[in-house]
Amino acid sequence: MSKASIIKFLAALLLASWAVQGLMLYVAGTPDSAAAAPWLVGLMFFPTLAAIVYRVGFNKTAFRHVTLRLGNPAYLLLAALIPVATAMIVLGVTLLAGWGQSDYFAFGRAGVTIVDGPWLLGLGGQSWPTFAANLTLTAAAYAAVNCVATVGEEFGWRGFLQKPMIEQFGITGGVALLGVVWGAWHLPTILAGYNYPDTPVLGGLVLFPVLLAGASFIMAWLTIRARSFWPAVVMHGSINGVHQGIVTHITLTPGITRPYVDLTEIVVDLTVGAICLWVLTASGRRHGQATTPASKHDASDS
Repeated sequence: MSKASIIKFLAALLLASWAVQGLMLYVAGTPDSAAAAPWLVGLMFFPTLAAIVYRVGFNKTAFRHVTLRLGNPAYLLLAALIPVATAMIVLGVTLLAGWGQSDYFAFGRAGVTIVDGPWLLGLGGQSWPTFAANLTLTAAAYAAVNCVATVGEEFGWRGFLQKPMIEQFGITGGVALLGVVWGAWHLPTILAGYNYPDTPVLGGLVLFPVLLAGASFIMAWLTIRARSFWPAVVMHGSINGVHQGIVTHITLTPGITRPYVDLTEIVVDLTVGAICLWVLTASGRRHGQATTPASKHDASDS
């Protein structure tokens, strides 16, 4: 894809998805309503649908760099666990700063008491190894279940778009732009109060695009190293599952507002994303290789 083709594709995708989100809000009322749930799931397949339309209508070779293989399975496990790790860091900062308490966990020297939540190894007092196993198994299970929907986004974002965007805009610019577009794609729903009910405008225009730019670099590292877009599918599923559960189930201390946690989450994501970018660029320089997923054909789409 050329740079102009990418820009036109992204503009068309955003306009179409915003129009459907507007229709959803008109019909269902609020994005948190039961009536909106089928719309939200359907919208997750828009990036893949747009990619298919582009392939059929404009460029018959547009999918030649896309591979459906799972890649190195170690990166699938990492993809499920990274969102859990970042969520626990955000929770740890929140507890140490005195900003709030977890609705799920009570921490002690000997282990953790789990008081609520859908944890596969159950609730109650657990040693640290048991607690770690509980987090791991639950994250993997929820990531796997959520993959049914997140593949609809990630085939489009990481499978189809990431490689040509890196080729046209560079590793830093291409991945950052993809993350910002990924965030902007949610704009009407967030402005309606989803994800950031207390600060929808700040959330939709600033917080969410920046957060997903950081996540985009993590996913770029996973997919490029695994030579597959499937780790992004798994990571997205883990974010929508255990990560959001841990971060949103925090009861804030009186006088503390939600942006304290939101900004902490952004800082954590950007830090991990920056590390992933450094590893990618350093590895590319060391081996003299392009930092894009392996493909059957090396030539880029026109």
